[in-house]
Amino acid sequence: MPGSYDGLTRIDYAVLAPVGIVCVRAVTATGKISADSGDPQWLMFGGPQPKQFLNPIIQNEGRAAALRKALPDIPVFSVIVFTGRVRLPDALPDNVIHAAELQAWFNKLQTLHDPATKLDAAWSKLQCAALTDTATLRDFEAQLSFS
Repeated sequence: MPGSYDGLTRIDYAVLAPVGIVCVRAVTATGKISADSGDPQWLMFGGPQPKQFLNPIIQNEGRAAALRKALPDIPVFSVIVFTGRVRLPDALPDNVIHAAELQAWFNKLQTLHDPATKLDAAWSKLQCAALTDTATLRDFEAQLSFS
């Protein structure tokens, strides 16, 4: 879909919830993560060499911003879900979780926020904003090759 600052962005999952849209970043990892929520890069220890990867909190906030731009009247929430056998630092925000915690996270979200209105119309608008044609996918892959 169109990014929040021009270009394109790829959203792992957009979930329609009673309180709004949830932008989900799924991260598959095995090992121990060394990170601070503000670090641009995180480290994963679990193989012969530590592996650096982009901070998924920052990544997903850009994706959530694109959703907010497309749906300005609908609340958009961000969650980063780690799958695999991974140990996360204790000091990360509440929206960085293991896959096993996802249902509890959604339950808590619904207790903290009022139900959103006009969600069906917003979901239809979001589906229309999704760019899934072959030319757009090629353009997105070209953007990735330069990053």
